[in-house]
Amino acid sequence: MEKLKYENTSYDRVEVVAIPEGINIDGAQLNRCTDNARLILNNNPNSDIKYIEGIMMILENNVYRAVSHAWNSSDGKYFDVTQKL
Repeated sequence: MEKLKYENTSYDRVEVVAIPEGINIDGAQLNRCTDNARLILNNNPNSDIKYIEGIMMILENNVYRAVSHAWNSSDGKYFDVTQKL
């Protein structure tokens, strides 16, 4: 898959899927991606969930804008609680 280049850094493109069944998202809040991604780790201590940081591209008025973002992965699949709220 082609990498995304932003400010002289290359990032892997990832596909975000639905939140896996059985994941406890209690306490997640809008606009709190870093806190939410850490909350998911704390709410699900006996899982293989990982904390991920990167760049999310947002399309506004036909222009992409890069935003620092945090989300999670489990079983090699990426999911984003903040995006789903």
